[in-house]
Amino acid sequence: GKEKGGGFVERPVQEEEMTLPRIGPAGTLGGGKNLKRYGDQPLRPRKSLGQNFLRDENITRKIIHAIRPQLSDVMLEIGPGEGALTKYLAPAVKRLIVVDVDKRVTVRMRELFREVEVIHNDFLEIDLAGIAGNNGGPIRVVGNIPYNITSPILFHLLDNRASVSDVMLMVQKEVAQRLVAGPGGKDYGILSVSFQLFAE
Repeated sequence: GKEKGGGFVERPVQEEEMTLPRIGPAGTLGGGKNLKRYGDQPLRPRKSLGQNFLRDENITRKIIHAIRPQLSDVMLEIGPGEGALTKYLAPAVKRLIVVDVDKRVTVRMRELFREVEVIHNDFLEIDLAGIAGNNGGPIRVVGNIPYNITSPILFHLLDNRASVSDVMLMVQKEVAQRLVAGPGGKDYGILSVSFQLFAE
């Protein structure tokens, strides 16, 4: 979503108007880097980091349709994993920044996506205001975020809402229910109040 009065707002998805970014010949990125080199060596998600890698190509394409990347976008991806979203976003936006605390992920991202800025750090330590300031205004944020720090990530984004134009995140169903819960329900709480006050 997007902050009210200049914050997070949901973008309508109209697949018939959206063309997926081209990623080069089958199995390669735009620069010709062969993805199959890594296909036989998938990263193993670490429970300690709450990782859950996106590997379903049909779901990936639906998410890209929902994100609707534009060539004018400066976008930050949280937790790129094995690059399921990154491979589509990289050639479709002005600038893509990926952030991950897992060194295995950042090493792979640097090898696969030379045009992408890779930051090896905890997203909660990222200076979103600084990134937005260096890029002329609010940035877009996307990601398949770790389940064990979902709430801290959401509140970090909310605290920095002046630096973020919109957010598209994959979260657990329980978290999504809490975000949209109405007063009086068992899922209604601080997450519901905060995001319904400041976001759409």
